[in-house]
Amino acid sequence: MRFKANFETRNVGDDTLVVLSEQAGGNVEKILKLNKTASEILDMVHSGMSEQETAEAMAKKYTIGWEKAASDVQKVLTQLAKQGILEL
Repeated sequence: MRFKANFETRNVGDDTLVVLSEQAGGNVEKILKLNKTASEILDMVHSGMSEQETAEAMAKKYTIGWEKAASDVQKVLTQLAKQGILEL
């Protein structure tokens, strides 16, 4: 997986805003609002963790089964891909 868009994140309360631009420092193309869990997943994969490592970390943090965590991570990554942030 690789990141396709230039973006920065801004925390607003419990939510994270993802500001996408055409190029670094360029005009704002899109703003997305992520909940806490989606923001954590984005942070993990942006830091270099694989999808599997992210699912394992989420399963441990939220004391849920690995299968559930893997499914949730996949859903978030699919949505981020649809929004143009990353390429799966």
